Amino acid sequence: MKYKKTNSIKNLISMLLVVLLLLGISACGNGEGESYDESSLYIEETSQSEGLTLDEAKALLERDRLITDMFVNNSLCFKESAEYTAVGSSNLYSDFNKLRELLITTYTESGGCIEAFLQYPSKELPAIKGINGRTYTFTHKGSAFNGHIDPETATVSSTADVDRKLIEARTEEGITVEMTAARINGRWLLEKGIYHINPPTESEFSLKFGNSGIGSLKDFSGKILVIELFVSDKTNKFDTDTERAFHEKVEKAFEYISSEASKYGASADISYESAYYEHSEDIGPRPLDFDIVFAETGFGTLEEFANTAVDLTGYDNYVFAVCRNTELETSCAYYEQTKETEAYFGERVLMGSNATVDEICISMLSAMGASGCEDREYDEYVKELFAKYFPNDITVKKSVDSSEMSVVTAYACGITDELPSLYRVFYYE
Repeated sequence: MKYKKTNSIKNLISMLLVVLLLLGISACGNGEGESYDESSLYIEETSQSEGLTLDEAKALLERDRLITDMFVNNSLCFKESAEYTAVGSSNLYSDFNKLRELLITTYTESGGCIEAFLQYPSKELPAIKGINGRTYTFTHKGSAFNGHIDPETATVSSTADVDRKLIEARTEEGITVEMTAARINGRWLLEKGIYHINPPTESEFSLKFGNSGIGSLKDFSGKILVIELFVSDKTNKFDTDTERAFHEKVEKAFEYISSEASKYGASADISYESAYYEHSEDIGPRPLDFDIVFAETGFGTLEEFANTAVDLTGYDNYVFAVCRNTELETSCAYYEQTKETEAYFGERVLMGSNATVDEICISMLSAMGASGCEDREYDEYVKELFAKYFPNDITVKKSVDSSEMSVVTAYACGITDELPSLYRVFYYE
């Protein structure tokens, strides 16, 4: 029997469709919204002899939007976390089978959209996955799509194949898009959704780049001078053996960085130079105590010391390895902190006799722009991301013996300027 509706019934159904869909998206937004009847997203299937109706086309576009918002725009996530969190049981799509049903009644299997969404943004860490039949999500910051179709602009036209129709519609930004629907076993399905037809371009990402390119140790490139500044005070002095012990640890830290950087095709020519400063009184045990004392000298800043007491001719980068022959916490001062006090002007890693190669390495990477040391720590969300994507990264493992430098850390340090879009999530705020 042919399926017919009067215009008034059509208008009423269209209004209900929009209202119910908006309620559904709102429910997804907090993961705990009221369950809703999704039957309005479907139009009764036509017989084998009938074509795709405009109402069916609009319903397909509405479902495509709902799916895109859930997988790409994080609409099922109710808290910002890189940990997988179960969708609230009151939400229809807390049942992962319902979510799969939505996918297979919207897209053809051959079009690739079903698999692409279930593996978005990566096969290893999909934004949405099913665990024992329950839907779990995690927030992937920076994942966004704003090019949705306006279903009310849709038109349907025939093709040479009676089982394929062309849907033409405009996005909310006014861009005309063509989408193909195919009839499979009596049901009309989209071959590809709008996200996979018109994906966001790289320029649409609002990217917060790494911290490389600034400070005295801008990045790991060219000729780098490591100024080993041995700081003595009334109580703590240096001898040749002690100086050598500090130098060996600093050198091993840069050997690790050089080895890992080579995997990205980067290299640097590293030189070392010893310099000395002696204070007549005791310098306190805090890292900040050295900065305060040095700020009161005639140099005022480490930058001025480098320009006055060290020959920087021919060097592209320099960094201070400030050594004190006493136990204290390893500390990194990098360029951004110059906004607070000029005492930090000239990037430095301050270390005591108890400093390890691991601490020195991480601090040097932080001076180049990475995070991970105590002075430049990741927020909890990024820590969770690292635990999932790069659990063996040096800034996570904090050991040069059992770690590697991830592309995210290498990018932050200016060791590589190529960062796959998937990992740009690490730089969103």
